[in-house]
Amino acid sequence: MLDRLNEKLSIAQRLGLMSIVITLPVLTLLNLYWQSEMKQIKFAQREQIGIEYLQSIWPVFFAQVGNEEAPPAALAAANAAAGKLDKKLGLDGRALLASGKLEDSSKLIVAIADGSGLTLDPDLDSFYLMDDLTIGLPQMLEAVRGLSASSQAIADDPAGGSGEILADIAVLKLASARHKGDINSALANTKADSVKAALEPKSATLAESLDDLTEDLGAGTISPDRLEEVRTAVDILWAAAAQGMQDLLEARESRVSANMWLNVLIALSLVAAAAGLMLVIVRGITSRTGGLSQVLDRLAVHYDTSVTVPYLNDGHEFGRIARAVEVFKSSIIRNHALAQEQADQEMQAAQDRATHFRRLADEFERSVSEAIDAVAAASVELGAAAESNSRSAVTAASGADVAATASRASAESVQTVAAAAEELTASVQEVAARATESATAAREAEERANASSRTIDELAEAASQIGAVVQLIGEITAQTNLLALNATIEAARAGEAGRGFAVVASEVKSLAEQTARATDEIRGYVDRIGGATRHVVSSIAEVASTITRVTVTSGAISDTLQEQMSAVREISARTAEVSGTTTQAASAAAGVREAAQESGVTAEQSREAASQLSQQAELLRRAATAFIATVRAA
Repeated sequence: MLDRLNEKLSIAQRLGLMSIVITLPVLTLLNLYWQSEMKQIKFAQREQIGIEYLQSIWPVFFAQVGNEEAPPAALAAANAAAGKLDKKLGLDGRALLASGKLEDSSKLIVAIADGSGLTLDPDLDSFYLMDDLTIGLPQMLEAVRGLSASSQAIADDPAGGSGEILADIAVLKLASARHKGDINSALANTKADSVKAALEPKSATLAESLDDLTEDLGAGTISPDRLEEVRTAVDILWAAAAQGMQDLLEARESRVSANMWLNVLIALSLVAAAAGLMLVIVRGITSRTGGLSQVLDRLAVHYDTSVTVPYLNDGHEFGRIARAVEVFKSSIIRNHALAQEQADQEMQAAQDRATHFRRLADEFERSVSEAIDAVAAASVELGAAAESNSRSAVTAASGADVAATASRASAESVQTVAAAAEELTASVQEVAARATESATAAREAEERANASSRTIDELAEAASQIGAVVQLIGEITAQTNLLALNATIEAARAGEAGRGFAVVASEVKSLAEQTARATDEIRGYVDRIGGATRHVVSSIAEVASTITRVTVTSGAISDTLQEQMSAVREISARTAEVSGTTTQAASAAAGVREAAQESGVTAEQSREAASQLSQQAELLRRAATAFIATVRAA
């Protein structure tokens, strides 16, 4: 699954996913913070509902503490508040109010404090003020009510009411002590000056009233006016404390809300700034990777070396990659130039070689043709001379009996034979010279073929050097693969921070693989060049072998001509002998017959030599034609 994603996802998509992955925890934390702050706001709002509910219940409770009927307006307001707020707080205030009992009203105050969360208030100033509102001041009123009832009991039964009043005094002292602790802690911890200014004088008034009541109790007297004064001071302080509590809760809600919105705006601003920065980073990476990938595509696929490599001046990884791409581009340009130069050199060498071979072929054809024509003409003349010599020998044999009378004719025939022998000698010498020139031309052609073979060997050496260059490129490609592997390992060690570089390293490895494949193709071309070179070397070797055979044939022709020269010299010697014995023809008829017979044999030999010479000339012509065709084809 991950491999498929890595194959399909681009760098931009990867960076986008990374941005989302990074942003999601931030947004999750922001959401948790929002919920936490909203929880505090809702908690403060719920406490405000409790204060509102308590403010509507307090007049009913205050009237019940004073053994009075609650005013209808106050009772209606309390029922309306119960109908409105019971459901929100999960209470049954109407039922408690309907009983008309002080105990139920007191329970309702405690239930409101618990249901609205006032008893769990987190701030010290509001917590102590809440405790005084819901417990301290109500207990004080109940203690005052108890003292009022105890004073009435003492008036009715002094002996029996003394115990109750002592108990009520103890309750009042405890309630006063709790109230003083709560109010002092609330005033000491509150930061709201307006609340402190509203509570301090009213708290002082209640404290004075309690002190006066305590003095009266110490004197053993209970004044209803003192009790009423304390009740009134408690009522006034409770109302101020309730309003102060409301103000503190509203201030807390406003403060938490303002801080929440401020922090949310700051967080959103940071997220937006981070998103903008991430976008800039992503665009910077994708633009560079996209630009470099396009350049590599045009270089590797389309072989377009006119493309300009961007980001060469960057001082980071993309700059190094761009400079590596520039080196790759320069290598391609050099390879193309080298290949073109090599192709031009090969074409020029082939043209020069073809021109040289054509010139050699033309010269060789001309020389061989002249030599063969001369040999053919000499063979014809030699055959004619042999035929003439044969006829002369027959004539000499038939006229041996009349040699004396035919000596003059024999002398003329001898002179004719001598002239023909001289001409035959000149022809054979010319044929020998032509054969020597043919052998010399064959040796020159063999030397030039050897020179061409050496040139082809140099071409093979250049091909092997190209193979060495290709091997060097392969080694560089292997080193590039190794560097890409090392970069991938370092990127894996770097974790998330090196993931982008790992992708780039993978792209560099892919480029190295493409370079390796291109190097293999070049190596294939070099191998084919080597094969063609070896084929040309083989062809030139065959040409050299053919030239060698022509040289051997020319030598054979030269040897045959030497034999003809010997035969001609023999004919000349015989002719001189015949000329010398012409004057003695009458007396040496038998010698003339023998000489005529020897001349017939020599003529037959000359005819056979002429036939062999004609055959050798034809063989030489075919060999020369085949050699010239091979040279021209090469």
